[in-house]
Amino acid sequence: PNGKLIEEVSLNLGNNIKINDLKPIKNDEEIIGYILVGKKADSAFMTQYDKSLNQVWIREYVKDNISQELKEVIYISNVGYYGLVSIEENKTYQLLKYDLNGNILKVVKDDFEEKDNPHLKEEKNTYIIYGITQEVKLPNNEMGSYYVMKFDTEEKEIWETVGDSPVDSNNTIQLQTNTLEDETKEYLILLTNRSDNSIEVVRLGSDGIIQDKVKKIKNDYYRINEFISCGNTMYFVGQINCPEDDNCDYDAKSLFLVSDEDKVIEVQDKDSKTILIITGIILLGTVIGYGLRKRKKLTETKKKH
Repeated sequence: PNGKLIEEVSLNLGNNIKINDLKPIKNDEEIIGYILVGKKADSAFMTQYDKSLNQVWIREYVKDNISQELKEVIYISNVGYYGLVSIEENKTYQLLKYDLNGNILKVVKDDFEEKDNPHLKEEKNTYIIYGITQEVKLPNNEMGSYYVMKFDTEEKEIWETVGDSPVDSNNTIQLQTNTLEDETKEYLILLTNRSDNSIEVVRLGSDGIIQDKVKKIKNDYYRINEFISCGNTMYFVGQINCPEDDNCDYDAKSLFLVSDEDKVIEVQDKDSKTILIITGIILLGTVIGYGLRKRKKLTETKKKH
């Protein structure tokens, strides 16, 4: 819990490797291994490791000499893997289903929109695809919002929701699930509103119906990369970037925001490595309590309304 390095293992994947995603493989909430995906030369690849980080197998996927890479992967127990493949030639995506040994079973979806940058989220015996859609008409003739689609492991659509906020596709869009007794209670989706550059968090019910806007942070400087919700408090990690027409003494600095229902506190740290540690904690979804206790000791705070 104090951030001390316990073990470092070389993965021996060779040269010309790009790693995009690493996920734990769980069986009844116990981690039994890890799955890692990315790009090796011009080929997409997937490799599995056991709990001790010994490589179990590796698969490379080549198709008609077209450069491709695996961007994201999820694991569903006793079913296999779902992976998002980016095809470089025409800048499109495919969602593929793999068995437990990494062999391709079928193409699940290959009709993603041209400007979409889709993402995956696993659930118990279901999974979520979400991203950007231009096929929606918004007020003031604006185009482009978010979509969320839920599927079962037979690839049957359970529901689909399209947002009503104009989304800046150049910024992060991210979905988190809140669960109760292992069942999804609600979804929270993070986006940057293109109209006013504000950071928004929107709540969706377990049936995908949009309920309310949980958080709206007026924003001239922030770029958010990750967020996590814990009770009535949200934690955001990103960067502070100074506009070209402003003279800031904090350009391109790491950012950590703590936000409850009434206020947003910007936590600044002279040592950016500490912020990067917090980023890692949020990405892994572990030991968040310890990280938050450490953050409370920081002395520089600033209210945002």
